Amino acid sequence: MRTLIFFFIAAALLIVGIWMIAVPEEKIKEFIEGGISKSDLHTEVNGLKKGLFYNLNIGSLTLKGKGGDLLLIKDIKGKINPLYFFLLRLESSFNGKIQNGIISGRFGGGKNKRLVHIGINNVDIKDIPLFERIGFKGTGTLQAKFKMEDNRGNVKFDIGSANLETFTLSGISLPMNMFDRAKGMISINNNTVNIDSFSLEGTGIYGRIKGKIKDGIADLSLEIMPDASAGEKIPVLAFLERYKVYPGYYFIPIKTNLSF
Repeated sequence: MRTLIFFFIAAALLIVGIWMIAVPEEKIKEFIEGGISKSDLHTEVNGLKKGLFYNLNIGSLTLKGKGGDLLLIKDIKGKINPLYFFLLRLESSFNGKIQNGIISGRFGGGKNKRLVHIGINNVDIKDIPLFERIGFKGTGTLQAKFKMEDNRGNVKFDIGSANLETFTLSGISLPMNMFDRAKGMISINNNTVNIDSFSLEGTGIYGRIKGKIKDGIADLSLEIMPDASAGEKIPVLAFLERYKVYPGYYFIPIKTNLSF
């Protein structure tokens, strides 16, 4: 019995000792950055510190695209699964902050595999640079779930209490300030992003975005469906007359480069 107890104590000390002594923080940093980065996207980790029992503290993690920052997460606390680590695979759970909002999830990866599950709660879209990069300027409370396995995944999102600004794509001014809520689901397959559903809601008005983005080129459409009395309440509709198909229905094609 004593021998068995001694064996477990020795094994535990060995595992902790390997983590604290034989695994440099710089290698962990490289492992995380390599596991998340892909093609034109790359990750930058700063302030990484090891804790006991495969715990990690990271000051900040930044996801960057070709044009700059897309997402900044701070005060990250994570835990690495040691079994996968010794198999040269990354399997970790984490939680962190995006300004006053919370992000949590787990990710894993190896030489040819990648798994990312992320949940976002009560994050203002103005605190995520990605939204401004694709044209969504303003404020709004985001709830989202992101799932990615290898090169396939999906995003489910809901933006409430939105106060969006009008923005321009392909020379077309899109009156997003008419809407105070957006929700939907987007699927990802390699370099193609499909808009499975994307609805916009406002007082007396409804909108819908359809289409796909392939290799950074957007082929989308925005449908606007106001109530019969919305013309008087939403004067900006007068500037969209050339997109009116019939009373109560506007169709706006969006073709532009959305490369990040």
